[in-house]
Amino acid sequence: MILKNGGSFTKDEIISALQFFDYMCPYTGEPLEDSYHLDHIVALSKGGTNYIWNIVPCNSVANLSKGNKDMVEWYRRQPYFSEERLYKLYEWINLQKKLKENEQDESRDIEEAAK
Repeated sequence: MILKNGGSFTKDEIISALQFFDYMCPYTGEPLEDSYHLDHIVALSKGGTNYIWNIVPCNSVANLSKGNKDMVEWYRRQPYFSEERLYKLYEWINLQKKLKENEQDESRDIEEAAK
């Protein structure tokens, strides 16, 4: 089944995510190796999108454990749960949404100026 939930992300955005989380899994706090998974914070099967604010690089153990579960409910039950990392996840989501809004506003301004 292919879900058309919208959104997309770029390689540069994934690099930004890696840098934002200091190359550490945002869930476990462990260093990310050369191989990592991309987790949809809200699973595509639950209405999540492919926009970068819904994507985080994480280790495979966390991603496979989470599956399509609600991130907060799942995360709070994990032995590696951290309130600080949870807030960092929220910070990531909000920052990326704000950046996308600003990008769209600038695009509209350019279109208006071109008329």
